Amino acid sequence: MVTRVSITATNTQAPLTENVDFTEPPLRLEGEAARYSRYNQDDFTQAGNLYRIFSEEEKVRLVDTIASTLSQATLAVQQTMVDHFTKADADYGQRVKQALAK
Repeated sequence: MVTRVSITATNTQAPLTENVDFTEPPLRLEGEAARYSRYNQDDFTQAGNLYRIFSEEEKVRLVDTIASTLSQATLAVQQTMVDHFTKADADYGQRVKQALAK
């Protein structure tokens, strides 16, 4: 049987939430197990850790690449992405913001 998940938010609205109407029942293994929820998890620490190990040259290249593409998006999308980068690392977000302002 195929279970379909209903996602009711777009990427510019509130965070995604699971629709409990489509939750699968627990699976009997040795005890009970349920599906792992990908919601309400830390999506920023790993990205920040990776950014911090980059050399200065790599950081400049990364920010330039991101800003050149992100500059074509709406201001709302740009701000959302800058917020994400800032959650990963304050310097990361600040650099992207400054590159977009050029």
